[in-house]
Amino acid sequence: MTEKLKETEIMTEETTTYAYNYNVLSNACAKLEQDSDKPEMIDELAELLKNTSESYKMCKNRIDAAQKYIDEFNKSLPNQEGEFGYEDGPSF
Repeated sequence: MTEKLKETEIMTEETTTYAYNYNVLSNACAKLEQDSDKPEMIDELAELLKNTSESYKMCKNRIDAAQKYIDEFNKSLPNQEGEFGYEDGPSF
């Protein structure tokens, strides 16, 4: 298996994991909005917080990795003087 193919599989798995965890966060938010006035919600809160905190960490790690990739890409672009190395991305 080539290195590029392995990289693609990892990205696909990470994207699926991100989508799953984003969905967990989205569903938790909807549940809190919908059930916030119900007394029994307090019993579910600890489990909900445990699940969402793990999902948040996974999403944040994926977003940070994507930002790092974007920053590295931007550094490789030539700036207006034809030099390479944007620090904050190109200005349009």
